[in-house]
Amino acid sequence: MPATTDKDHWGWNWNDTKLVTESLFWQTRILSLGRNQHFERRFAPASTVIQAQYLEPAHSAQESLRRLVLAAVDALGVASLHCVSEYFRLPAAPVKTMVHELVHAGELQRCRVESLTEDFYLRPAGDCLPPVTYHPHPFAV
Repeated sequence: MPATTDKDHWGWNWNDTKLVTESLFWQTRILSLGRNQHFERRFAPASTVIQAQYLEPAHSAQESLRRLVLAAVDALGVASLHCVSEYFRLPAAPVKTMVHELVHAGELQRCRVESLTEDFYLRPAGDCLPPVTYHPHPFAV
């Protein structure tokens, strides 16, 4: 996005400084400490606000994905690949790979839902809540 000198709608016209600042903010290299009296953000380097041990990822990307996939299935109970990836807005391809790895490892199991053609996934019986019977509302369309 090129810098602009246009002063119309000044809040939306990002200059080079704003672009770099926002990029550092989204990378969590700087943090917002609030706003000043002019409603401008106040920033500080993340290393001066948060202890170094918390700035490093607690888990690898694969372990984080594994935990998110399992959390999504736990929350949904029975889920399609699409539902699992959309639960945390994760990219579909890595989720599909992870789900298949979890099925192979026995942490998830594949199941079928009557009248639907795609595969669904759930936690093995010992790892999930007791089954719930769904009774549709009699007036549901």
